[in-house]
Amino acid sequence: MSNMNSQCESQINALVDLCCETLQGDQSNLDQRKDKLIKSLVMSGYTRHEGPSLQAELQSRIKEKCPDPAIHRGSELAGVTNHLQEIFEEVVRFETKLPHSRSKPRAANISSATND
Repeated sequence: MSNMNSQCESQINALVDLCCETLQGDQSNLDQRKDKLIKSLVMSGYTRHEGPSLQAELQSRIKEKCPDPAIHRGSELAGVTNHLQEIFEEVVRFETKLPHSRSKPRAANISSATND
């Protein structure tokens, strides 16, 4: 294991379980839960974790947990984990941009800016 906090470990393990289910043909749970789990992972501080990318971490753990489908469906594994990495990066981008996006209020249109 790594030096992650318990919340991150829990969410990573849940994503690994869902990916294993997906590799065995049941994608419904992954579709329903991936966004919530990834947002929780970001909120739990995974972005501060030093180590491999989320995709690499997931691939490594999936290969340990369900080696048979992971070996025989390697391209699907790469596709699923890449998709999760993209969602993760999107959530990180949104969460880091949101607090800094405060700007001065501006007029809604030109006429309201020029009227006295």
